[in-house]
Amino acid sequence: MQKTTKLPGNARWIGDRRRATKGEPPCPYLRNSFALPGPVRRATLQWTALGVADLFLNGRKVGEDFLMPGWSDFRKRAQVMSADVTAMLRPGDNADPDGDGLSNMREYAFGGNPVAPDTEAWLVSQDAANLVFSWLQRADGSVSYTLLEHGDLVAGPWLPSVVPIEPATGPAPPPGYGWVRISVPSAGKKFFRVQATKSQP
Repeated sequence: MQKTTKLPGNARWIGDRRRATKGEPPCPYLRNSFALPGPVRRATLQWTALGVADLFLNGRKVGEDFLMPGWSDFRKRAQVMSADVTAMLRPGDNADPDGDGLSNMREYAFGGNPVAPDTEAWLVSQDAANLVFSWLQRADGSVSYTLLEHGDLVAGPWLPSVVPIEPATGPAPPPGYGWVRISVPSAGKKFFRVQATKSQP
């Protein structure tokens, strides 16, 4: 990547205006899709952020650096990053080719199909006094999974859960995936989510 201090004339700022304004709001996840009529001869992506960001295009990270463009005095300047993304583009739809609203990373992490509409790959069942939640995970170690829990979705952050993730059975998984599950008491109230991140080589 290269740095400059000038954006193209048609560039505009984007952001999430719905974010909380108190406490420590989560980092926004901004995405868009676009269509190309055919192959491109050359494509250069120029971007900046008032802070740091990581960019992905068609499920692949743009550049090798993380948390760019780095800090500067935003009252005076914002450093502009420039990257050649020609090889990352394809004719037709880009970013979400199947139009199901699920990112390529989510589909890769949880067994979805990036070129056909998917639903969330979760199974819910009841075992005695427990609720059992099952989902697909990559079996090759290319994705790291963290189970988080929250008491009421109002106060405090999501925290790592002590509930064990166990091997499970389910419908025949796609190649490279396997079923896992958690079992939690059905009484009371608690919220869970699975955080998936690409493992670093």
